[in-house]
Amino acid sequence: MFDAEATEKELRSLTSVQVGPETKEYNLLRADEEYRNGNEKDSIYYQVRALFQCADMRLLTEAQELENQLPNASEILLEATPREKADYKRNKFLQNILNYQLKLEKCTRTPKNTAIDSLDFLQDVQDPKVGYARITEVCHQLPEEWCVLQLCKSFNAATTYSTFCEIAAANGDIYVSLLRHCRSPELEPTCLHFNSDALGNLFKEYGTMVERFRRVVTVDPLAVKDHESKAKYWKELHAFEEYLKKLIADLTSVFMPYCFMFLGKRYADAAVQQQTKLIFDRVDEFCVEHRWSNHQRILLSQAALHANRLPHDQMKQLSYELNSNSNNNNNETEALLVYELLKSCATKWQKLEQRQPLAAKRFPIILVVDERLDHMHWEQLAPMQECTRIKSLHSLWRLFKHHKAQIQHGYYMVNIKSGITLVNPDADLENSGRRLRSFLEYWLSHWQHMFETVPTEQFMIEKAFKADCFV
Repeated sequence: MFDAEATEKELRSLTSVQVGPETKEYNLLRADEEYRNGNEKDSIYYQVRALFQCADMRLLTEAQELENQLPNASEILLEATPREKADYKRNKFLQNILNYQLKLEKCTRTPKNTAIDSLDFLQDVQDPKVGYARITEVCHQLPEEWCVLQLCKSFNAATTYSTFCEIAAANGDIYVSLLRHCRSPELEPTCLHFNSDALGNLFKEYGTMVERFRRVVTVDPLAVKDHESKAKYWKELHAFEEYLKKLIADLTSVFMPYCFMFLGKRYADAAVQQQTKLIFDRVDEFCVEHRWSNHQRILLSQAALHANRLPHDQMKQLSYELNSNSNNNNNETEALLVYELLKSCATKWQKLEQRQPLAAKRFPIILVVDERLDHMHWEQLAPMQECTRIKSLHSLWRLFKHHKAQIQHGYYMVNIKSGITLVNPDADLENSGRRLRSFLEYWLSHWQHMFETVPTEQFMIEKAFKADCFV
């Protein structure tokens, strides 16, 4: 067993350039240990740190250090040699420039950034409990319409010397952390842990997916001229499509009955808000009466909010799984009560959606996906849900702060007046190019279009990159 305190002290003494994949694995190892020991909050902290590690941390912290090293006018004057100072006193033009710069710096001087505003908002954290509180604080400042779900693959010692395909196919557990959910900020983040033989088989299948597809589509066009060759090609392509469908079905099966976690908050009109409050009150009353934990309360709240999307068999399975974590001896009775509660919520939501179709709409969910899980079809667990993927909570936090003024009601708002499209520049996609051309010319006739033409560098720099939208 390693000395965790000594290891963390050693890691903190390293510069960001020296921090590599071993540090990510260390954080994942700590996440595993803390979860096994029942310290769910500490585990979430180490998961968030792990996903920020490697390139994200190295490049961003170095960029911040370089920015902090830029000298200001006062420092330039202090560092000047006697000869430069003498020249400065005789040069009125230079005096005017530096005086203007000093005034500008005085006017635009900003207070020193707090830890939460830095590129790595966990940089100064040593205690996991402080780190968890910082993560919670960050999530509370994100738009109230968002749900943020983090997917993280567990520790694997072989990662540091394996290829990407080997890492993708390697067995492991998956942590699903609800960093911001339907009961935030009232209730804190929580985490689920998935581990089964089916998950191990799924990783192996996903590890072969790219190579399978490559074998299907890597063909010589000259050799696929006759009817028989074309029929063989399309047969293999359809077989791969069936393989993908089975893969997605297997992924869904592994996460049943928890696929409802991938659904976002409902659009908040008056009727939805009123019904949501009534349902959450019923959930709270049940959880208090049966002494359920906040973890169970969050999952039951999320399930009740989307109950009409849950088939009855999944409702029943979820009722028993949630109840299995309870200390009450009347497990069977409690499970039936949960099942009846979910059925009642499903009926209420179904009736409301029939009266008001907008009640079925949901705000986006942000998926923070570990790069080792990024090749899997997470959006297919809730196909009608709007999703956005991002690689770490740190990246999400930076983007949110930068674009905060343009985010309204959970969406990034843009005003597009001029647009440019570049379609099929190599002229080798005849059918796709034709379909896209008819669509764009009909709906975006006021945009500038380029079809089957390779753009020049001058066009890209002077027009494409300066347009409001470039497709």
